[in-house]
Amino acid sequence: MAKKTKKKATTKGKAGATAIDRAMTVVKDAMKDSDAIVPLSEEDAKQSYPHLSTGSVVMNHLIGGTPNRFGVPPCPGLPRGKILQLYGHASCGKTTFALTAAATTIAAGGTCVYIDFENEIAPDYARALGVPIGDASRFLLVQPDTLEEGMRYLWIFASGGVDLLVIDSVAAGVPQDIFNQKIEKVGELGRLGLIAAKWGMFLPKFKRQCAKTGAAVIGISQMRENIGASGNQAQTKAQGGQAWTFYPALRMKLARVQVEKGKQYDAVTAKMEEKVYGGKIKAKLDKCKVSAAQGQEAFFYIRQGYGIDDVCSVMDIAQAHKILKKSGAWYSWTRANGDEIRGQGTDKFRKLVLETEGAEQELYKVTLPFLASGGDHLGPPEEDEDQQVQDELVEIDELLADKPKEDEGIDEDAGVDE
Repeated sequence: MAKKTKKKATTKGKAGATAIDRAMTVVKDAMKDSDAIVPLSEEDAKQSYPHLSTGSVVMNHLIGGTPNRFGVPPCPGLPRGKILQLYGHASCGKTTFALTAAATTIAAGGTCVYIDFENEIAPDYARALGVPIGDASRFLLVQPDTLEEGMRYLWIFASGGVDLLVIDSVAAGVPQDIFNQKIEKVGELGRLGLIAAKWGMFLPKFKRQCAKTGAAVIGISQMRENIGASGNQAQTKAQGGQAWTFYPALRMKLARVQVEKGKQYDAVTAKMEEKVYGGKIKAKLDKCKVSAAQGQEAFFYIRQGYGIDDVCSVMDIAQAHKILKKSGAWYSWTRANGDEIRGQGTDKFRKLVLETEGAEQELYKVTLPFLASGGDHLGPPEEDEDQQVQDELVEIDELLADKPKEDEGIDEDAGVDE
């Protein structure tokens, strides 16, 4: 009977080379111009993911997540090269959040392009929030006629290295087919879910382009009732289509949970009347791929004509860590120099902090270390060849021109009533 012998395993290439090492010799020759291979090192775990500040210490901390074993929060702010879907009901602070992030990004040396499909941005309010509306080299407001035109702007500015892109709102753009209809024909030729279908074709490629250039994106979406839902079965969902649930790295829902009121003189009645001057907003991360913060919640404040009120947020943090003392409605804080600031009510104490020289900066200084929120990372944008951008725009136009078939499973409940 013949004796069976085992064949010795043989390896080709250099001794000790792994399968990846051997394959990479082929990759370098066959795909020399590709940037698909991402270099990683141990140092990457010792620093936060490149990000932009939201303009709110609480929101930076929420997105940043729990510090890792090196004491570094994974991403304390808007992640660069990724998309955030910001959604909620009317008047919950979505536009204010986006404009505040824009103002903070620009103040740190960055740039922002605001795609305003709704044509609702008020220049005076944007300026009050700190946006340099008169400097088109740092902040640009774009109000496209059609959804496809807005997408072309998004592609151009993302390719050019703009730091922050805001889309307000993702379901308010009018598809070219509908825009070209005669007034008396509007609604006759529209197809259910057309806006959702356009985003479904555009977002996958756009997301990759943002990852290459480091552009951060905020897509704002309103909550609307599902088509056909009624009574107890009525449910609301964020508009724009299912693509806006798949491709963003972050999905944040905002909700106004408290109204802030105060006494204000009313010229009509010639009396001091109770007026709404702001509100408390709850932010919940329904999806988070940059830290372990998914499902977490946090609260911040919005003040009319002022924007995100970080002072009130810092007061909450200081009170939680016993830096501020509160007895009933009275707040008190003993500063490092021994001076005491004391006031009745949140609004009055806040004003005292702002009016006292150096108090606001000192309160931030003693409070923020508890959050370990990290800093901003603004790097110079990479240059892109104009011809390459033009070629890619042609591809985008061809992509958007291809109408999806009726049986492709398009989300038919999204983006039709904007």
